[in-house]
Amino acid sequence: MRLKNSIENISSKAPKDEPLLFASGNQEAIHLTCQAIGQIIEGWGFKKIMGTIWAFLYLCPEPATSKDICANLKISPALASITLQDLLRWGVVNKTTSLGKRLDYYTAEHDIWKMIRKVFREREKMAIEQTKNKLEEAIKSLNNELNTRMDIKSRRTSQFQKLRLEDLIKASQTAEQIMDGFINLGSMNIAPLFALLKPYTNVAKSLKQ
Repeated sequence: MRLKNSIENISSKAPKDEPLLFASGNQEAIHLTCQAIGQIIEGWGFKKIMGTIWAFLYLCPEPATSKDICANLKISPALASITLQDLLRWGVVNKTTSLGKRLDYYTAEHDIWKMIRKVFREREKMAIEQTKNKLEEAIKSLNNELNTRMDIKSRRTSQFQKLRLEDLIKASQTAEQIMDGFINLGSMNIAPLFALLKPYTNVAKSLKQ
């Protein structure tokens, strides 16, 4: 608790006029961290620079200006401005304005799990919902086919595909429930997913015997 409070106190210091300068060892730590976080963020489908700037701010002991970001990360003011707007929109960076100085200062959201849950809420959950909607549209197409085609081969194909699509919808609904649990409670219960996959696991085991 003392460590958390001390970190929050450092991060909430009043902005200073002096630029943020770091010793060589600190700069190396920042560089390596920015590289690592940038790669992770890029793997999630975001711009690498978003992770780089967030990581820099996360390691800053006091609020930083856009000029500090540009100087330490060697990026252009335009790129810094655009990326900071993206980070503010996602709620992973906070901005304060110093009265009388007309300068904006930025700090990183330090609650990492809060950030991850926000990403899941706004991106991954939306992707699951879009997938489920497409699958439901596909089933409607099959129902139309079943209502209009009377030949046995066509009906069997449509019924087979409908069963497969229903399984996919169940899987997406289960994934949505798991995601909701993680977003709302901060925990992930994957037992429903295992229950859903159990029939397929049993089939796979029987084939190996």
